[in-house]
Amino acid sequence: PQPPTSPLQPPSKKANFKMWGKIIAFFLGGLIILGALICFFRLPVKVSVSPSAVLYLDENNKGEISQKTFWIKPGNHTLRLQKTGFQPEIISFYQPYWSLKKFAFKLKKAPALQEIDQGTEAFLRLENDKNYLLYFNPEKKAFFRYNLKTKEKIQITPAYFWNLQKIKWNESGTGVVVWLQYDNQKFKNTPFYQKTLTNQDIATYYYDFKRYKITEQNAYFWGKDINEIAWAPVKGRFYYLGGQANKGYLAQAEHNAQKITRLLTNIPATGELKVNSTETSAYMIGRPFETKFFEIDLTDPARELEALTEQGKTNFVWLNDNQVLIGSLQGNPKFRSSEKFQLFDLSEEIFKGQEFYAQKGWFYQLKDGFIVLEAKENLWIIHKITTNNQEEWRYEYISSMLPEKIWYHEKESLLFVESNNQIFSLIINHG
Repeated sequence: PQPPTSPLQPPSKKANFKMWGKIIAFFLGGLIILGALICFFRLPVKVSVSPSAVLYLDENNKGEISQKTFWIKPGNHTLRLQKTGFQPEIISFYQPYWSLKKFAFKLKKAPALQEIDQGTEAFLRLENDKNYLLYFNPEKKAFFRYNLKTKEKIQITPAYFWNLQKIKWNESGTGVVVWLQYDNQKFKNTPFYQKTLTNQDIATYYYDFKRYKITEQNAYFWGKDINEIAWAPVKGRFYYLGGQANKGYLAQAEHNAQKITRLLTNIPATGELKVNSTETSAYMIGRPFETKFFEIDLTDPARELEALTEQGKTNFVWLNDNQVLIGSLQGNPKFRSSEKFQLFDLSEEIFKGQEFYAQKGWFYQLKDGFIVLEAKENLWIIHKITTNNQEEWRYEYISSMLPEKIWYHEKESLLFVESNNQIFSLIINHG
């Protein structure tokens, strides 16, 4: 008889390959299924808000809700609630894989803006222990004074100011520099009438309010090529940029521009201009061809422009003789708006501190530093708080209105904003 065949013969190489192929296929299939579960896995987030408000989840508008459940991926998320007349709620949170989220909000009333009048170019001043807001009313072509306590509005000039292009207040608020597009017929019987001017000329005048007595007011013609002025520490003296394009000049003027001395020529004709408190240096950002921040030594007879920064600067906000905020052409990368500002130390000629994105004129110096008013989709105020030599920044919601101009009165904690040629006031609490 033949010996029996052994049942434990080793498997062939072909069978071994098939077995490993199945294992790998099973493993890859598991990975695909797990990846699909991770990609499509969602967890519920329940949001309730009173009163109902528009909800933005990761900046995607989900409509107005009072209570709703959303299914979201695990990870980092941002939730924002907005309603007109209420302060927005904004939170960032992390959604883990193993827990559920619930959010309940009760929106707070936003500060109320109080309408004052139609107006632009406001100026705050203290006179005889009374606080006033001076402003130009574009509809009535005249300047007005608003009493902050009694709310009384008084017209303080005749309706002379047709074709007003730009204004600059003197530092006491008793007069104003105005740039007017000249019109022979409109100005014929006014203090602005000048035989030497033709229609379409942009003429610069100093208008003296004479303490708001209309019968004593007068206008002084300064010229038709003055582009920007800066007041000097000496009363009645000022500096200005004049001329055309890149063939401009810097001049010093006194006695209502009756005495003029040219200090520097062949410089940018327009831009920002400021003179320090000792009248030893002038600072400017020249346009249109130069966008650097310049210093001019006023005490040097051979004075010249000295560039303190590289090109790309837009304007500056003067804080004191040693500090200035300088804006750049770079916009806010997150919100695609505003300009980038940074603190520049004039004594060391270097940039210092944190960058801010805001608009020109939305900075105000406080005793403990300065605040920045910022518009994203709303208007916020940022307080600079210094504790134990550490700087902190606190955000406070102001309004859903995005104004063109802002003025701040620290003593009265009043904020004034202009939107669509309308001036509003708002009481705030800073720092």
